[in-house]
Amino acid sequence: METITPAEQDIDNETVGASVSWSASEFVDHQKGFGWFLGLIVVVVIIAGGVFLLLHTVFSTVMILLIGLAFGISQAEDLEFWIT
Repeated sequence: METITPAEQDIDNETVGASVSWSASEFVDHQKGFGWFLGLIVVVVIIAGGVFLLLHTVFSTVMILLIGLAFGISQAEDLEFWIT
C-alpha cells in the first residue's frame, strides 16, 4: 500500500484554509406558513384552557403554553453546517 506524504500531494495553498458552509433543516422540511403557526397557537391555547378548567392549576397551564412556544420556535429554524 502506497502512502502519500503532504509534500508529495499537489495542494493549492488557497484551498488549504477554505471552508464550506450551508444551511438546512434537520428533517424533511415542509414549509409552514402563517396559517400553520396560527393553528398551532389556537390548539395550544385550547389545550391550555382545558387543562386550566379541569385542574385549576396555573403552573400546568403555563407549562403547556411554554412547550407550545418552544415547539413553534423549533419548527421555524434551520441548522447551520460547515466543513473546514
